[in-house]
Amino acid sequence: FIGMMSAIVFVSNYISFTIPLAIGGDITRVHVANAFCLLAGLSLGPVAGGLSAGIGSMMYDFTIPQFIAGSPFTFAFKFLMAYTAGCVVGKSKDKIAPARIITAGVLGQLCYIVLYIGKKFITYHFLHGEPLNVTLAGQCRHRSHCCLPVGACIPQGSIYKKINLAIQ
Repeated sequence: FIGMMSAIVFVSNYISFTIPLAIGGDITRVHVANAFCLLAGLSLGPVAGGLSAGIGSMMYDFTIPQFIAGSPFTFAFKFLMAYTAGCVVGKSKDKIAPARIITAGVLGQLCYIVLYIGKKFITYHFLHGEPLNVTLAGQCRHRSHCCLPVGACIPQGSIYKKINLAIQ
């Protein structure tokens, strides 16, 4: 199951759209991969889901030269996102309330956002020496990472139930 979900996460990285930003003429990218990383944690559990999310996302980074150097961070961050979601939802064989699934998705995504923005802050402010106000302004563009995956947690509840039944 880890290999199959890793492949799904990998392919889902290609399903994206870009958003032009007014700040510095930059762009941000919203992709559905985070939603599938969360689904991996919800359906396979913390460790197997985390491995699926981390491996699939890291393999995607290997296909784009500018992302290769950051691939270990991608593995760790996506692993922790799915791990968090998997831990919150737990390994209950009983019916899991939709509110718990949504909470797991939100907390998993918040974990990723904190890690991702923290890495960007450290990189730009401390390693590149950007002034604090410039670094903080640049972080505003990364807020779009939370929109799609958290919203996707709602339909994932029914998908989660079907995958869980297939695994058992």
